[in-house]
Amino acid sequence: MSFFDTNPLGRILNRFSVDQQKIDVQLSPTASQLVMYVFNLTGTLIILTSNSPWIAISLLPLSYLYVKVASFYRSSSRELQRLDSISKSPIYTAFTEAVNGTATIQAFGATDRFAQDNAHKFDYNCRAGFISYAANRWLTVRLEFLSNILLMLTALLSVLTFQLSGSASSSAAAAMAGLALSYAPGLSDTLNWLLRQFTTLETMMVSIERLFQYARIDPQEGGGR
Repeated sequence: MSFFDTNPLGRILNRFSVDQQKIDVQLSPTASQLVMYVFNLTGTLIILTSNSPWIAISLLPLSYLYVKVASFYRSSSRELQRLDSISKSPIYTAFTEAVNGTATIQAFGATDRFAQDNAHKFDYNCRAGFISYAANRWLTVRLEFLSNILLMLTALLSVLTFQLSGSASSSAAAAMAGLALSYAPGLSDTLNWLLRQFTTLETMMVSIERLFQYARIDPQEGGGR
């Protein structure tokens, strides 16, 4: 019984409801979508670089900027997910305590106080969600900016390649340029969702970590005693 004395019931319910649901329901689809976006990104980059080898050189500084942005977003998103999970536990605890002590709360006229206290707990939990949404918008703006730079370079290098190509291969160069320009605008969405799925998969490891903390607890009481 010492386990239940040292761990609030809301924390236990949070881990075996929200965390377990993420592992059972969301983990597999997120991993499959991540693989899909990896192949989508690979195919897009192959098409862009096959149109003009100079695009591969321009990808080096853009890749560095993308890694810097992704690294900052990943660390922030992971901590926001952890904060969201932690702030849910007091909500479950307050709910179970209110259900078990409904008669006592009404007898002492503390209904308004408990309602206000729960409202503060919900407000604190929603802050993590609002900040997480703002972080997603922050990421989208920067990825759109990097993708627009790549689109501009693709257009300029495609025109340059078309001008330098001979008359015999001008039609093929024009076709490759059109193909590259049609795929370049979608690169922003691909990078955005690739990073989001990777970050989501990484934050789900927090749920696995939280459940493993309970799985590693040694039994404190023998069966039948």
